[in-house]
Amino acid sequence: IYSSSFLGNYLLPGQSVQRLGGGASIEGARVAIEATTFYGNGAAGGGALHLGQGSRVSLLNSTFSRNVAEAGGGAGVLFDDGGPQPPQGTIINSTFAGNEVTSLTGSGAAIYGGRSVSLRNSLIVGNRVTTRLGGVSCS
Repeated sequence: IYSSSFLGNYLLPGQSVQRLGGGASIEGARVAIEATTFYGNGAAGGGALHLGQGSRVSLLNSTFSRNVAEAGGGAGVLFDDGGPQPPQGTIINSTFAGNEVTSLTGSGAAIYGGRSVSLRNSLIVGNRVTTRLGGVSCS
């Protein structure tokens, strides 16, 4: 995915059982995302981008701004670590700004999850959660 925009996409209640990945959801695939903007997207988790089991993603020179996660975490990016093949990701020269988790139990407004994620030369600024860890929450 190169030089693209994901703007104002929402998964509303009843549209999906899991409601993950308002902008995009990647499951079991290798994807490179470069010079791409995710702005104003929302879902229960992974407001902008949900990375599911077996996926490998490279994010380069991309922006995640004003995305919302309503029930879980990762308003910017949700690495879904809940299975035997957790997603892997590399994030380089990217910006996460003004993303928000609105749930009282959610965390990681910019990035949530990610047992196998690398973050380099990126800006995490002004991301908000109600009660827990703000910018990045990895375990």
